[in-house]
Amino acid sequence: MDFFKFPKILREKSELDTSGQKAFLKSAEPMRPLFVKNLDEAIEDQITEKDVPVDLKAEASLLGAKDLGAAAASAMTKRQERIRKDMVEKYFEEIFHTQKKEFQDLKDEDKKVINDEKSDFLEEIKSSFNAVTNEDVENGLRDRFLNQLHEMKISKEARDYVRKVCGGIEVDEFLGRKENKGLEEIFKEAKGLILKTNETKKQFRANNPGIKLVRDFTFDLVEKIDYFIQKIDEDIDFFTVEEEALCKKVLGASKGIIKGNGKKTSIVMDGFTYNADSANVVINEVKPAAVETDAEKEERMKFSRAGAQITLQRVDKWEDLDVVDPAEKGEHKGDKNFIEKTKKLWKEFAVHGLYKDGKLQKFTDLDGKGCLELLKLAKINIKDLKYIDPGTFEEGRINLDTGGKDGVVAEDFDKENKKTAFIDHHGEESLADSSATAKTYRMLVDLGLLEKNPKLDEMVKFVNQVDNAQYPKIETYFENSHKTIIGLQNYIHGSKLVNFFMKDNNPDPTRELSEGELKKYGFIYPGVGDKKGTIVNRSENQRNVKEKSKESLERMEKEGFIITSDRYGKIAVSIENGIEKKNIPGDILAVKAFGCDSLVIWNPRENKFKISTNNEITEEYSQGVKVRGIMWVKNNSDSSELTVTLGEILNKMTDGKLVAEGKLKEYLEQEVALPVSNADALSVEAPKEKTPEDLFKDLIVELSVFNVERYQLLYNEMMDVAGKKGVVGDEKKKLVLSVLPNVVERDIARHTKKRGEELEKISEYILSQIK
Repeated sequence: MDFFKFPKILREKSELDTSGQKAFLKSAEPMRPLFVKNLDEAIEDQITEKDVPVDLKAEASLLGAKDLGAAAASAMTKRQERIRKDMVEKYFEEIFHTQKKEFQDLKDEDKKVINDEKSDFLEEIKSSFNAVTNEDVENGLRDRFLNQLHEMKISKEARDYVRKVCGGIEVDEFLGRKENKGLEEIFKEAKGLILKTNETKKQFRANNPGIKLVRDFTFDLVEKIDYFIQKIDEDIDFFTVEEEALCKKVLGASKGIIKGNGKKTSIVMDGFTYNADSANVVINEVKPAAVETDAEKEERMKFSRAGAQITLQRVDKWEDLDVVDPAEKGEHKGDKNFIEKTKKLWKEFAVHGLYKDGKLQKFTDLDGKGCLELLKLAKINIKDLKYIDPGTFEEGRINLDTGGKDGVVAEDFDKENKKTAFIDHHGEESLADSSATAKTYRMLVDLGLLEKNPKLDEMVKFVNQVDNAQYPKIETYFENSHKTIIGLQNYIHGSKLVNFFMKDNNPDPTRELSEGELKKYGFIYPGVGDKKGTIVNRSENQRNVKEKSKESLERMEKEGFIITSDRYGKIAVSIENGIEKKNIPGDILAVKAFGCDSLVIWNPRENKFKISTNNEITEEYSQGVKVRGIMWVKNNSDSSELTVTLGEILNKMTDGKLVAEGKLKEYLEQEVALPVSNADALSVEAPKEKTPEDLFKDLIVELSVFNVERYQLLYNEMMDVAGKKGVVGDEKKKLVLSVLPNVVERDIARHTKKRGEELEKISEYILSQIK
């Protein structure tokens, strides 16, 4: 909200026509200085330092928000905008009631007068620009000023702009070139580059020739502009946005120079101030924002450099890059050649697979899929793809979402000529809101291999949320997660994921899908092969996952496996010791939907554990590694024997205030009495001998979350068992197919513990049911 938006308020407050509104503003003008002064004081009183981010505060200082008034609204935070808006409306409400009668009669001829004044005003600006040029070119001030910009490494575009303004360019012509980069963007570019040079403070000294040039220029204009700026306030409809911006900027600059108030007001280049000491204050205020900008640019350069390094390490001869003639570089042919070479040379990839039943499967999670799909969109051939253990890497390949690195990393050229590279987010320095997909996307865009696209931005954001368990509105949509993209994300094919975000009219991953959409995006489809004649329904599988997770969490809560902590909130403790399958098939998503904040998965049988939290993990554990600050993991890539204890983990998470009850307490007491390596002896309660019927029911539950590959594996195993029992031919096939057709689903990593003797018991049970 600013002073130039008052006519809109009037339209909302009254029946006045345009002429009445103009008269209102004209009569109100004498009250403006007091109003702006009071407004600024009120803002200062109501806004604390913490409410004004450093970069906005610096911007407000540089733009002279306190003097211009209007600039404050654009530079301050939303809270300040709200306060300003409320005060402006209240102010006008009061004067409107007292002066309404005076604003009814604005004569039509006044409009002609205003238009004439506007033309005269623009002519004054033109002549003033020309006057500065004619007076100062001879003594070299302008040239020295431009040379100084050159020494400060200001971009050619910004230098050209200054040269044109100081050289008397026609104002109307300049303002009319809307297709160009524009006034504000060039100002910001010049300001940012000036502030970031090592010689900044020297450039702001009072004897700076650029300062003198600008001072002389603005001093001559101030009296003329001061009058016409009022006309902009009164007659907003008669001026373009560009004209308003130019007038406001020059007026603020002029007043700032005359007052010598460099701290609150900027002049012309939004960086040169009349007072050197005040200028240094502004520099110090803006420095954090400038440093942050530098870091962001360095990060972008890091991605493109590392991506280019991956290409260069795969070049056998430099001639293979087809370096172009220098005369052609203006057409960017060198860049195009490099892009084409990159597409050809990037051809050997590795991505982490997922484990099922202790065996590595040839499919990956959503983050891995996102990386692969982005590469395909960039026209890179990924057919030579190898699935490897999570956390490991394959030498000689570009490793995606695995390898323990952060960002895009190319190994040294001379490392056995293996040409190994990584696009990963599992390094110690990786942040909690990152993903390999996001890093792949950024690298491809920076290299020119892929166009940045708002729809792809949303897809990458979604993958980040999923991979870091930062689910929006989880408590509201988990109940119907079997009908949403985010609930079914484990099942979605990479190409369907891209189609959803790129082509769907409503690509909201939390909205419920219709049955037609569930089929469209590959969640309901006819079975093939051994499943021919059946309908695979991933939505029903996810419903089973949701219900089993809820039952497990309710049981865990009753048995003491949900505890509280000061730093990590409610912690769900899932003990997977081989006696039964994964307690919470819905994993952290289900845990958060249940109202918990953290999850500890403890699996001593397989020498691994995982901690997932909402907050940064600050403590250290004797085994495992911290991942993205919010996870601590010891997984299959670390085959060492488990030495850390669950009690140690929970005590650290609760800052020594662990209150264990029920079966969790019993487990921890057993853990103290027995060595961790004796995992089979540790249990929540002594395992009971299960009947064949119990084993079969367990198997059905487990099968509900299996995928096609797992289905084939189990099918083969059961055929073998049936064969050993003397069941052969069609009878054997009928036996196995009678059990499996409609229950084997899902492509998330779930392990079955059914082996050997248990499978035989299940087979016997099936035979008895057939007989």
